[in-house]
Amino acid sequence: MSQDNVEFVRRYYVKWNAGDMKAMAASLPEEIIIDLSRRKLDPEVLSGRDAALSFSRTWFQLWDSHQVEIERVAEIGDQVLLFVLITALGRGSRVPVQARVAHLWTFRDGLPVRLDYFAERSEALEAVGLSE
Repeated sequence: MSQDNVEFVRRYYVKWNAGDMKAMAASLPEEIIIDLSRRKLDPEVLSGRDAALSFSRTWFQLWDSHQVEIERVAEIGDQVLLFVLITALGRGSRVPVQARVAHLWTFRDGLPVRLDYFAERSEALEAVGLSE
């Protein structure tokens, strides 16, 4: 297990919360896969850093404010499982949105190669062979 993977993820969410697109881009490899197919709205799979950054730009445009808070971290081999609380305020409407979801990062040779989104935390635990 590598504490470096956990530290990478923590630093990445600091960049995300700051909306620092340049730093986010610098930290992601060109071949990153982001699987958002388990989202209830607009499920999709993003392939490559450019697609990931395009998604991020769109996300930042939709919300007046947004925050990802890490509630729980588990390192499983080359994977880092996070339970996160996402809070946001709709742009213009100021409608608050909150979701407790899971993110599963997979690393290879110290680099993130995949991020899987789980709307249901129990499904994320199952994916890594754990239970509540």
